[in-house]
Amino acid sequence: MKLFKPWLLILIGILFNIASAVVTHYFIGLNNEKLEVIGQKINSFETLIDSQWRLKTELDRTQEFLLLLATLRPQDFTGQSNKITSLISSKLKSIEQQNLNKPKTILKKSNIDYDTITSTIDHARHNIIDRINDTYLEKVSIENQLSPIKQDNALLMSLAIFLQVTGLILVLSRDLKG
Repeated sequence: MKLFKPWLLILIGILFNIASAVVTHYFIGLNNEKLEVIGQKINSFETLIDSQWRLKTELDRTQEFLLLLATLRPQDFTGQSNKITSLISSKLKSIEQQNLNKPKTILKKSNIDYDTITSTIDHARHNIIDRINDTYLEKVSIENQLSPIKQDNALLMSLAIFLQVTGLILVLSRDLKG
């Protein structure tokens, strides 16, 4: 009497192939969806970091422009000194508000000088760099979630291949005569 009937080997082989398909298409599919969501989050963090760097570069240019305006000699702009001081003051207040700083009361029209401009913009630049650092750390923590999911996928793929090959061997073993 045979230990295994040929139809039993075929049935087990078919079940292994079905299990392989389930692992491949369901479990690996779920992991791939997780990887895609994480990838989208990473892309949004990278976009945010890029926009913050552009904002920092724009802030550097603004500082240069304001310092140029502030260093003009009175004879270079006859009758326009109040307008220039007002422009510098309003731009500095705008920078403070954009960077969620508390507006400083020292920004008065008569009080615009090199130190005021540089300290206001340095403070805003520091806030931008802090936001970039925080966003980068969030991005890195999200990226750390990728590795275990990729390892799970590799393990599941190995299991699926094993089940498929074993199932195929069992189906083909029906032709063995014992």
